[in-house]
Amino acid sequence: MKKIDLHLHTQKCKKGDGASRVIDAEKFIEKIQENNVGLCAITNHNKFDINEYNAISSKPINFIIFPGIELDVRFDENKIRHIILVCSQECATDFKDIFSKDDNRNYDDYKLEYNDLILNIKKFNTDKILIIPHFLDKDKDRSISIEEKNLLKKDLVGYTVILEPKLKTMGIINAHNEISLIGSDVKDWGKYSEDAKRLPEMKFAIDSFGKFYELATSSNVFIKSVLNHCEKMEIDLDYKNKLDIYQDVNVIFGGKGSGKTVLMKNHIFPKLSESGKKIFIHEGKDYQKVYDEILKNNEDEVEIDSVLKDCIINNLDSVLNYKESTYTNFIGKYLKYYENQNVSKKCKKK
Repeated sequence: MKKIDLHLHTQKCKKGDGASRVIDAEKFIEKIQENNVGLCAITNHNKFDINEYNAISSKPINFIIFPGIELDVRFDENKIRHIILVCSQECATDFKDIFSKDDNRNYDDYKLEYNDLILNIKKFNTDKILIIPHFLDKDKDRSISIEEKNLLKKDLVGYTVILEPKLKTMGIINAHNEISLIGSDVKDWGKYSEDAKRLPEMKFAIDSFGKFYELATSSNVFIKSVLNHCEKMEIDLDYKNKLDIYQDVNVIFGGKGSGKTVLMKNHIFPKLSESGKKIFIHEGKDYQKVYDEILKNNEDEVEIDSVLKDCIINNLDSVLNYKESTYTNFIGKYLKYYENQNVSKKCKKK
């Protein structure tokens, strides 16, 4: 499956940007394609280079690239936060004029005031721009807090905010009705292959900003729309009921005894087999049997060192059977010790 990376750097804009972040258009295309990235955005610090964007997007590439920028935003005097913006390809010129018009700006010193950020975002239709702030553990000094996230959403009602945390936090956020996504924040293009391994995958092909926006704003609507483009097979259950099986993961819910196995064996399995597909059925009651067969097959292929095996068993026995030594007459000994201490103190006083 194709991957998504909406946090890429290609130029040394600020002092903290190392030379290993610099990459030309040809090499960029090569890196993105060889790492199976299907959707990306270049988000240099406080800069959107429209010439670079056009040079890449005009090539015969097999990925989608959005205009993007990573801005330093001043929430108050002491709080500078990093917020990524990406927009629809058709808005590239406006995006440049609004967020990166001055090509001579000092990228280290540049700070966009929070109120100006809100005003500038509102120059775009809600379905033409996405807001992706660093969040919580992404970068503690430059990430927005929960309170700042709530403020951003309050001031941008109708716009879509996608949070960018660290990988370990992403699943937790997504489980709480928030949308989050991680990017590579590439620091060394020579090591991008390692960064790309941790990127999220796109379950369905996305061929436009509109479809990605649909995914980011309403996963239920997106799933319905993309399923319409998935290959499916219609299975007759009886003279009036039919079941659609998609060329994807299909989950059938039902309590014990509700007929899931019958549905699988009597309807789905025969129909898929007739179509020439190779089908396997694994029933829950057979899991132990299958597991035992896997173990048996591997036992014949693995040579076990008997000395090492005995050593491991002995060590495990020592840990599992470990017991603290019991002290006999503990209270009596403690009282005796206490009495001796008192005697010693009296002697010292004399």
